[in-house]
Amino acid sequence: FRERGETMPRCATCFEYPTCIRLRKCPFSAKCLPETVALAKTTLQDGMVSMYNAKKKLIGA
Repeated sequence: FRERGETMPRCATCFEYPTCIRLRKCPFSAKCLPETVALAKTTLQDGMVSMYNAKKKLIGA
């Protein structure tokens, strides 16, 4: 369970790549499905926009 899996070509364009540990026998390997990655990206973007808007409101801009 501690062995790292190989980096796949799709890892080069994945925004989660730096934090993904790609364990060979990871039970959550479905995280690499395009649909899952797209959902995580959308969730992250929505969170960033929300934080930006909250900060903008706080400083009164």
